[in-house]
Amino acid sequence: MPATVSFVRATGVAPGVNTVVSSISAVLVDSPIDTEAARISNPVMIPSTGSAYSYEVYLRLKAETAPSVRIDNLKIWGPATPVATGVTLWMKTVPSYVAPAIPADTTGFSQQDTTYNSESNALEVDGELNEAGEYSAYVVLMLKVDSNATPGEIGPITLSYSYREQ
Repeated sequence: MPATVSFVRATGVAPGVNTVVSSISAVLVDSPIDTEAARISNPVMIPSTGSAYSYEVYLRLKAETAPSVRIDNLKIWGPATPVATGVTLWMKTVPSYVAPAIPADTTGFSQQDTTYNSESNALEVDGELNEAGEYSAYVVLMLKVDSNATPGEIGPITLSYSYREQ
């Protein structure tokens, strides 16, 4: 029987694990809840010059049920277009969790739409999952908002993932 795998989100000073929200707009605040009130209370402001950044979001794959042998070759990618005019999604992997912060710049991240935009150009995520309840390394996301961004809400985007189960 195939294993069940899901993406989960870690939040807070210590990694509290919650189910992934469906909208990328939840990166506006270190919160597992994506609500209109949260977005209004915690906007990423469009700067008059330069760029502004959202909080980091930490995601990782979890084996909900055990694989036959193991799950490996984990990958994640998104669309080949920016999130919105003047708004780009940036990604990286890290082995361990730290409390999400607002980065000062994109150092260590790669722009998703130009780098990780197909299964053949996906971000490889470390980890081998052998038992139910095991996790991969973290995928860290953040938004970069440039001064030419259009005001308004950002709609959901689809991030795809793949893995090999043996």
